[in-house]
Amino acid sequence: DGSTSITGICLLDVGTKSLIARARVIRDEVHESPVRYKIELKNFVYQLLSKFPDIQIIVYEEPVIYHASAVKNLFMLRTFVEELIIEHEPDLNYIQHYEVANTKWKKIFLYPDKMKNKTEEDKKAVNEKVKSLYNIGGDLDLNESDAIGLGYATVEILNGEKNFELESKKKPSKFKYNIEFTTEDEVGAIQDIEFDKYG
Repeated sequence: DGSTSITGICLLDVGTKSLIARARVIRDEVHESPVRYKIELKNFVYQLLSKFPDIQIIVYEEPVIYHASAVKNLFMLRTFVEELIIEHEPDLNYIQHYEVANTKWKKIFLYPDKMKNKTEEDKKAVNEKVKSLYNIGGDLDLNESDAIGLGYATVEILNGEKNFELESKKKPSKFKYNIEFTTEDEVGAIQDIEFDKYG
């Protein structure tokens, strides 16, 4: 469950759905830039992969944009798993990685209850269900419970318990460039104009 401030992480057994570990990686927003946070997050996940060599699948939530200012950092962060695999190839080539839409995994995880499409209420509902499923007493960080819910829903899809495609199927946009070919003389004239214009 990636975030520019706190990223929730969990390890689930695909066969039994048992919770092996959970964690959160917190960014020091005063002393740690988003780029440094991404690097530290990659290092942490690599340590997990080294400690738990049975990990075969990594699932990441598709970025949800609530604030325009977060777009750049969220899209930078979303590539860290793929980067990690490439940086350590061929050692990590066996890892499968997926991105799952926020609304998709929550709909699956919260069933038979319905999503309210209200971020805070849905997060709270996920948190309560996770605590109930895994007998977690006391407070549970919302980022961790989101990670567990995402993992749980993914396991249900992979095991065929829920009839959903794992990743979103987004149709590629049509080629829309309007290209006009020019002769060499015309290109030269355009270049002359540009140079004259800007000195």
